[in-house]
Amino acid sequence: MTVTLTPERRDGALGTHVVWREDDATGDVAAYTAGLHAHLAGLDRAARGLPSTVTRWGADLVIALSELQGRYIAPRIG
Repeated sequence: MTVTLTPERRDGALGTHVVWREDDATGDVAAYTAGLHAHLAGLDRAARGLPSTVTRWGADLVIALSELQGRYIAPRIG
């Protein structure tokens, strides 16, 4: 696994560009990637002082997984 963090300015705001490379992933790679996306989205919210709830994590997971699988599924919250 290789993780590269690079400072980045986007729309005037300073942030970090994250590149995660896993060469030997096995199993359901789309689900693994979607889970990673959901965790990074939660870290982003925490860094901005926003709440990061389990419900929001689940929504991030569903959105990322459906996009990776080529279909969008609106998240069910509640």
